[in-house]
Amino acid sequence: MRRRDLLGAVAATTVTGLAGCPAAGGGNEGPECATPNGGLNDALPRGDEYSDPSVDQNNSAEEVAGATQNVLASYQTDSGTYLFVIGQYDSEEAARNAATDRETWESYSDGVVGSLVVNAYAYIAMGPKESGVRDLMAQAGPLNEACIEDNITIL
Repeated sequence: MRRRDLLGAVAATTVTGLAGCPAAGGGNEGPECATPNGGLNDALPRGDEYSDPSVDQNNSAEEVAGATQNVLASYQTDSGTYLFVIGQYDSEEAARNAATDRETWESYSDGVVGSLVVNAYAYIAMGPKESGVRDLMAQAGPLNEACIEDNITIL
């Protein structure tokens, strides 16, 4: 009987302790990962190296793997051209499927492709160097280094 009480207490404590963890809810949103607050343009990377992007708002859905809303930005840096896409999808599953579709993203870039999904949003960064792809993602408003380190997929 005491063993059953102990297991019940441990289970209740574990569930309570995990309540704030991103993995417990099935999505990546947490203090480190967020969805765009405002328009998608507001979530684009901004920083010293990633300023004044060339922005293409609402590409055709076919071009961005079925997104209901999207933005694509091109950044010229000393190490080459980097692209950043934010797509909003009907579901997290649709966003994840789009974000991991290497064939789609290879048509934009022959370099490194990194993707990250937060709820129904996919963030895709492409460029010549993995370090630049990670840095570009870190400059996006809703993301930070901890989020990227824990959740990025390099295709």
